[in-house]
Amino acid sequence: MFEKELGIIGIGKMGRILLEGALKVIEKEKIIIYDLDKNLLEERSKSYNIDQAINNSDLVKKSKHVIIAVLPQVIDNVLKEIADTLQENQILISIAAGVSIDHIYQYIKKEIGIIRVMPNTPALVGEGATALSPNNKVNEYDLDYVKKFFQAVGLVVQLDEKHLDAVTGLSGSGPAYIFIIIEALADGGVKMG
Repeated sequence: MFEKELGIIGIGKMGRILLEGALKVIEKEKIIIYDLDKNLLEERSKSYNIDQAINNSDLVKKSKHVIIAVLPQVIDNVLKEIADTLQENQILISIAAGVSIDHIYQYIKKEIGIIRVMPNTPALVGEGATALSPNNKVNEYDLDYVKKFFQAVGLVVQLDEKHLDAVTGLSGSGPAYIFIIIEALADGGVKMG
């Protein structure tokens, strides 16, 4: 039995968005967070009144569902740190772009449920589009549970993992490019009077 329903490793911009989505559907007492940036961790913990873990392994020990919301270049270090702590009845959720379920298994080496997820920047305003792909160890209850808090920040679509890299390029990065185009149009309009 776990103390918490959800643990979030990495509470930068996207981690914060996911925390806010989770808080819409999960009681704050059932959530725990951790980040290497102690100042950020303290600030997020206080502002959301959320428990904080002492390290990644502590968070994993306490959480049924674990979101890894770190950059792709950092995820291997996190996976190494938590591999021995993970249990087969836990669900690991990764939002690291381009990091496959097979890659995660290279570090975990346990038959656990893994859900690869690709949210996008419009989730900042609750209008995101999130693609997700579970492995065959994720049951319907856990999949629905995870979908619930991603739906709190926008639309959720389930795909085969082979399509997630394309989604990353299109919906993951696409809105950011559109924002740049809109900003350039606005700047041009201001310049032209």
